[in-house]
Amino acid sequence: MNKFLSLFITIILAFSGASPVFGESDTVEQINFFCEDNGGVLSTIAKNVNGEVQPLFHWKTEAFDSDTDLSQLCTDTTKRLNEYFLQNSDSDLFRLIPSQLLGLPAICITKNFSSCDFLLSMFYVPVDSPVNKTYQILNVIVDNKFRDSWTDYERDAGLVLPIELFK
Repeated sequence: MNKFLSLFITIILAFSGASPVFGESDTVEQINFFCEDNGGVLSTIAKNVNGEVQPLFHWKTEAFDSDTDLSQLCTDTTKRLNEYFLQNSDSDLFRLIPSQLLGLPAICITKNFSSCDFLLSMFYVPVDSPVNKTYQILNVIVDNKFRDSWTDYERDAGLVLPIELFK
């Protein structure tokens, strides 16, 4: 990912009302996320206080353009997940929706099944249908445990991917 794109995403995060996390928390949280090389593929992993681990995303090259920095995507998404769980530590359940921001594919966390309540990740891949592209990306990168969990909650809301960790 080039410097312009990193700056662009930081600006988008600032305008979305969310801020990136640049440091570690001094408090012990229920769930922490980290990047790990998982058999040659970078993965975003959740770890609970009992030491249990649950892979969430596997940053596979086939989901992205060849010039995409998968290490940066893993790092940025992991930071955003840690930030989300600092603000919402009361549950290990969250819902992902394919979304778009400024015409670019984006993964959001939703609370009401239709709006982007928390921007998790954005991809600089200009396409005609950003939401469909996000859905395709999620189907490649999400761990197999969650891949078949897509739910159509309402006609207009589209598909939602509930993620319940450690269940």
